[in-house]
Amino acid sequence: FVVSGSDLRAQAFRALATRQLGQSYDLFTRYLINNPSDAWSYSGLSAVSLLLGDFKEAEEYAKQGYTIRPDEYTSSMMGYIYGVRHEYSPAEAIYEKALRINSDYLPARFNLACMRIRLKKYDQAMQVLQEIKKIDTFSTIMQAKIYNNLGYLDWQLGHPKEALEKFEKAVKIEPNYAIAEKNIEKIIRKTSGQLVNENSFVEQKV
Repeated sequence: FVVSGSDLRAQAFRALATRQLGQSYDLFTRYLINNPSDAWSYSGLSAVSLLLGDFKEAEEYAKQGYTIRPDEYTSSMMGYIYGVRHEYSPAEAIYEKALRINSDYLPARFNLACMRIRLKKYDQAMQVLQEIKKIDTFSTIMQAKIYNNLGYLDWQLGHPKEALEKFEKAVKIEPNYAIAEKNIEKIIRKTSGQLVNENSFVEQKV
């Protein structure tokens, strides 16, 4: 049977969401043959390429999508690229732009908080994450990431007990969540007087 173009793109995003990366890449590429100006497909390919470890290709696709149509999704992918390059101020600015387009776009809100953490704008980051935490439609892994990043903020603001509680909450929500597990280990060592690397782990969302 013949799959319509719109179905191809929808299938590509579903495959991306379930981390079927090779299939997603193929579907986006096929869709773009007949729809070469579809901005979201380029941004989708950027996300796939990032997850496959090809940053150069991810950056090229993100720029193509953003150039064609700078909306909330393409802006967020461009912001993610800036974040990976440790260019946190441009990333913050472009996430803010995405939210001016669509203030309810949750990936941009979450990643904006991550960039503000990197920029040590802890109070602003905490406000964004506390607002997001009230939403109950996230996957378990996203809930865990939110608690992990809130724990990081508590740690940086000098509240190790609260930080540990949030890291433990993250692991309870998503068992074997390695980043939060490492943060638990580091904060326990720190509170027992051992020297540790203070750069605990903060995670963005692709």
